[in-house]
Amino acid sequence: MDSGFSAGAYGAGEVNNTLSEDISLTCGVPQGSVLGPLLFIATVDSLSKRLNCIPGLKHGFFADDLTIVCESTDRSAIQKAIQPRLDCITRWSEEPYMEVSPEKTEYTLFGARETNLLSLKVGETMLKEVRTPKLLGLTMQPHKGLSKHVQGAKAVAEARLLQLRAVASPEWSPDRERWRAFYRALVQAKVCYGIASWWFVTSLSDRERLEKVQAQAAHIVSGIPKASNRNDALCEARLKPMNEVAHRRALEYHLRLKAKESTQEKLAKSIFPPEHPIFVRRSGNNLPQDFSDTGWFVIFHLCVAAKTTPHSMS
Repeated sequence: MDSGFSAGAYGAGEVNNTLSEDISLTCGVPQGSVLGPLLFIATVDSLSKRLNCIPGLKHGFFADDLTIVCESTDRSAIQKAIQPRLDCITRWSEEPYMEVSPEKTEYTLFGARETNLLSLKVGETMLKEVRTPKLLGLTMQPHKGLSKHVQGAKAVAEARLLQLRAVASPEWSPDRERWRAFYRALVQAKVCYGIASWWFVTSLSDRERLEKVQAQAAHIVSGIPKASNRNDALCEARLKPMNEVAHRRALEYHLRLKAKESTQEKLAKSIFPPEHPIFVRRSGNNLPQDFSDTGWFVIFHLCVAAKTTPHSMS
């Protein structure tokens, strides 16, 4: 498919209004082309099928990023399971003239307090261990829930609230509805990114930190004194507590999955089991707070990039 797309095609580079000579495209897909993403997905589908045949290994693609997950209570078993799979990915990448970027590949061992317990490599390059990897905007950590992610979201929110407070005034500024819209677009959208997936595994103290951010925003939007009751401020600003926002977004996501075909319905059941808080409202938090309770997880983040050969452009 790739060779048919590239047949008879030429490419050139431009620097400071100077064009290079035309280069014949013998393989690969030019970056920025309309069909490029579709052809890339079709190409990596064969790798996905190979990885699906490996027991005990899960994986997921997002654009050209590949994440693989291995779970075991035995560290040596993880080492033995992962390295051959990395070699498999490296061998596959040579077939469609692709390459794995070792510099952008990293791993995290969940449930272990020590570091450098694994010795893994892509090709001849040793992989680096990252204690707080960022996966699709979610900062993860080996222990104690997702406090790092919450701290980061809180810091960003407070910085943006300072900007909002600097121009907010009940005397001359726009009405509450406009400030509410500004807050939801500028601050809440950042805090609530992916909240359906992480809110229910955070500690009560982390949730309270974000509830305070929501309350602080309510006082700014409504223009009432800081000493006012939190619930009164939320009502005046027409904002919901963060816990209710998380429940609603999770429930909406669950219903969207269920409304799709049967494969998505199975996914919905795996993500939201019957005991999930969106079905059973709990007064306390009975969800596990530490990844170590479920054994060791290893997550790899592999960035796949097209290889440039002397006679091709990708």
